[in-house]
Amino acid sequence: MLIVYFSLAAVIGAGLRYWASSIRFLEFSAGILLVNVIGSFLIGVVASGIIERSFPDFPRVILMVAFLGALTTFSSYALEAASLIQESKWLALAICIFSHNLLSISACYIGLKSFSLS
Repeated sequence: MLIVYFSLAAVIGAGLRYWASSIRFLEFSAGILLVNVIGSFLIGVVASGIIERSFPDFPRVILMVAFLGALTTFSSYALEAASLIQESKWLALAICIFSHNLLSISACYIGLKSFSLS
């Protein structure tokens, strides 16, 4: 039954990412940035152990690998960046790369530290 829940969570995550990819700002997909930042924060929260403390029987692999792994994806971000290179949109490329990396890593760290016991 775990595989059914895992698959369902992955489908929902991928569906949300697909929907978000249509949200555009400047020259790149703000929706992909948004799901990467929110997903990174949530991965930090889940990795902090809050799920195990709150719901000890809930397998966090469903949240981290299936749902959040399907929601946040490097390939969508990489395709966006490669498209900007092809179109010679250098400023948009710089904003895209900087915002995805800085904001996603920061969000993950904040999520991790916010719910950590240490």
